[in-house]
Amino acid sequence: MHSLELNTKLYSGKQNLRQDLEKSDGALPDYDVSLINVLEENHQVMINTYNKVLQTAKDGNFINLQLLLVDLLTAFTKHIHVEDQLINGYLKILAKRQSRVEEKIITKYVLEIKDISITIFSFFSHNPFIPVNKKNSEMFIIELEVIGQILQDRIDREERILYPIFKNSRKTRHILS
Repeated sequence: MHSLELNTKLYSGKQNLRQDLEKSDGALPDYDVSLINVLEENHQVMINTYNKVLQTAKDGNFINLQLLLVDLLTAFTKHIHVEDQLINGYLKILAKRQSRVEEKIITKYVLEIKDISITIFSFFSHNPFIPVNKKNSEMFIIELEVIGQILQDRIDREERILYPIFKNSRKTRHILS
């Protein structure tokens, strides 16, 4: 399995990406072609973990549910971190090199994705039904199903809109070869 940590070594932060772009001759730097595949695999892991969380909540297995919630939050956090560093920063800089219309579209899209992230993080950090127990499990499941739809919508939009822009923006290379 390809580790997200390997990809974060390409650019350990937004500042490094910006510095590379400023030093370049106006061309965008190469990126790891496997990054999108890794992020899409991550989507599957998050969806599978979400489905386990939902089923475990419905089954009333509250001890395992708490562990699965941590797994889901961890997977989502790592995914967001990598996307923010390696995709969103790249696309913002790409957008500035395009027309004002493209810049506005990409900037708006990246902000919408961030808003979705905030909603999902808020579910975990401010949910009155966590920890889940027999008394509050019904309300937790209702909220979890809403978050599941938000997560699925985000994944669909990333794979349908964001990743193709990234893939088509530049020549690619394999950083591990």
